[in-house]
Amino acid sequence: MNARRYLRLLELVDNAHYMVDVETGTIIGARKKLLKPILVSNGYHYVSLYNKGKYGYYTVHELVAFFAGLDIINKQVNHINGNKIDNRLANLETVTAAENLRHARETGLWKPRKGARSKGVITKIRTRYAKGDVTQAELAQEYGIHQRTVNRILNHKSRKKVSKRGERY
Repeated sequence: MNARRYLRLLELVDNAHYMVDVETGTIIGARKKLLKPILVSNGYHYVSLYNKGKYGYYTVHELVAFFAGLDIINKQVNHINGNKIDNRLANLETVTAAENLRHARETGLWKPRKGARSKGVITKIRTRYAKGDVTQAELAQEYGIHQRTVNRILNHKSRKKVSKRGERY
């Protein structure tokens, strides 16, 4: 959590009477009721905090680490067992971004994309399509990318621009 986001969190919880049960990883609101987390598409639980007309959305694991007193400024909160909704303090640790990525690779939580990022792949896509024996949709399926990405490569609008001879320009 960067320092700016941390200060915003401090401002939101100041005198707002939020509490956290670090054993279970649940957030308790000002009215002594459990806050119902929202599961979003990235697999994490989020809750909305409110204080004096200001709102903030935070992951439950960040809040558990914050209320437990862990140093989370310029650090990331890692789930040791890899389960993104297991927000118990016993399952959380603060790590650097590099350590978090290493853990994700080791546990199989992060897999590199098969996308067309190398100039060799971009050149192959352009060459095969120029021959006329394959469609954009077939290339997209073969390389595990969206058809829109294939179209951008063919129209020289991809992030990594490669000339017809294969050099970057």
